[in-house]
Amino acid sequence: MTTSADPVSIQSLPHLALNVTGMEASATFSPEVLGFQQLCAQTGVVAAASSGFLTPSGVMVELLHFAHEDGSLVEVDTSRDTVRLAFSVADMDQAKAALKGSGVEPVAPWSSRGS
Repeated sequence: MTTSADPVSIQSLPHLALNVTGMEASATFSPEVLGFQQLCAQTGVVAAASSGFLTPSGVMVELLHFAHEDGSLVEVDTSRDTVRLAFSVADMDQAKAALKGSGVEPVAPWSSRGS
């Protein structure tokens, strides 16, 4: 994974929980690209695996990877199980470059609402 020198500067985001299928990659992406601080990582408590992060603005983000009763991990169907995240950022161009540099193709339209 290619990482950006400067993480995206998140200005506001409500508490959210995201289902992921690749906990290791997701837990690496959150601090390296988005600048989140990892608070905890655990297995078998809320989900098969979970990681908690704190955004620079102090909002909690949980990554969850669920398992079936037999212990096999639940796969997220990206054709239907998608999540759209909206962030407030200080510099739209820097945020686009940081995300694209990490292999993420943000969904259009980009907006400068609120700035």
